[in-house]
Amino acid sequence: MKRAIRLIATILCIVALSAGLFTAYAAAKNNESAKGPTDPPEGYYNFAFTLPYGGMVKKGTSHQKVVAGSAQFIVYSYTNSTGYYSYVNVRSSDGSTIKGTAHNIHPGSTPSFSFPVDYLIINGVYQGIINMYYCPSAQASSSSIAGSVYISGVWRP
Repeated sequence: MKRAIRLIATILCIVALSAGLFTAYAAAKNNESAKGPTDPPEGYYNFAFTLPYGGMVKKGTSHQKVVAGSAQFIVYSYTNSTGYYSYVNVRSSDGSTIKGTAHNIHPGSTPSFSFPVDYLIINGVYQGIINMYYCPSAQASSSSIAGSVYISGVWRP
C-alpha cells in the first residue's frame, strides 16, 4: 500500500514538473514573455529571448516611444552558456534597421541589472523619435560555437 502511494506521489510530481517546464519552454519559444509575477513599471514592456549560438538576431514586439532620451532595459533573468558576450539593442518597428548602440553583456553577468541603449544619429537625424515605434533585439556573439543565452526583463523604447 505504501509503495502504491509513493508511486502515485512520484508520478504526480513528475507531471507537475513537466507542466511547469513546458510552460516555460512555450513562453521562451515565443521570444516574448507573458506578464511576470508583477506588472512592469509604467511605460515599460516585457521581453524574453532565447538566443542560439552563432549570432542569430532575435527581435521582440515593437512599442511606441513616449519618453525622450535613451531606451532603458532592466534584466531580471540572464544565463549564458556560450562563453562569449551577448548584445541587446533597439531596432526599427519591423526590426530591419538598427536604431541604437548595442549594449554588450558579459557571459558571467548576474540578473537584476539595468542599462541604457543610446539611439544613433543617422544622416544627421536622431533616431529616438517620440511617437515612433521601436522593438528590442538581442543576439549571442557570432564567435560563439556552442551553448545559448536566455535573457528576460522589461524595456522602455
